[in-house]
Amino acid sequence: MRIPYWLVLTFFSFLTARAQQQAMPKMLLLDMDTQVQATRAVNDMYNFKFEKAEREFGWFKLNHPTHPLPDFLLGLSEWWKIVPNIDNQQYDTKFLAYMDSAITKAEKLYDADKNNVEAAFFLAGAYGFKGRLYSERKDWRKAAVASKNALNYLDKFRDVVN
Repeated sequence: MRIPYWLVLTFFSFLTARAQQQAMPKMLLLDMDTQVQATRAVNDMYNFKFEKAEREFGWFKLNHPTHPLPDFLLGLSEWWKIVPNIDNQQYDTKFLAYMDSAITKAEKLYDADKNNVEAAFFLAGAYGFKGRLYSERKDWRKAAVASKNALNYLDKFRDVVN
């Protein structure tokens, strides 16, 4: 389940246009250097060069310790270790810990500004991935709760950008 480049580019273009229209706070995802570095690291991750990608994600974590992006990307790295053999549960704990950390950091951003689309994006994404893992593990209650949270933040994201 690779995220198409056009979808990522559309999202960044949309955020850039909205940030220019409104007085939105500076978003890390709109920083061009961050986009270039993250794209390189994500490509490494998709090519199963996890060590190389995780070094770059770790750099993000050092430079942006309170932002959800590094934990979200580190969680995605664990996710891509799970995907080839979805029955292998050895990466689950680390994946869930990274997503929980991204959620905690994104909630702080969201609580400070209910119109923070970046925070809503990470909340929707992290809860969505958790829901997917729980559904793969047939833990239907946790999957439903995580998915409901993802949809709630997706709705909030939609409310802010409309």
